[in-house]
Amino acid sequence: MRLKSKVAIVTVASQGIGRVIARRIAGEGARTVITARREFNLQKSAEKIVSEGGTCLVAPADLTDETAIVQLV
Repeated sequence: MRLKSKVAIVTVASQGIGRVIARRIAGEGARTVITARREFNLQKSAEKIVSEGGTCLVAPADLTDETAIVQLV
């Protein structure tokens, strides 16, 4: 658990490589925040992370909007 006590924000985590990266980071012990525009798919990613023993916060956001980025962080 190399990332225990760390927080990681993973963008585009609703599918594909972003989802895989989020699962890997959570598996290393990080408290993981996942973000993308599609909340439904983010929820599916979060469910997988939690089922594997990780922690995850879903934070849907449009990262083309600077205000959304500031709010996310």
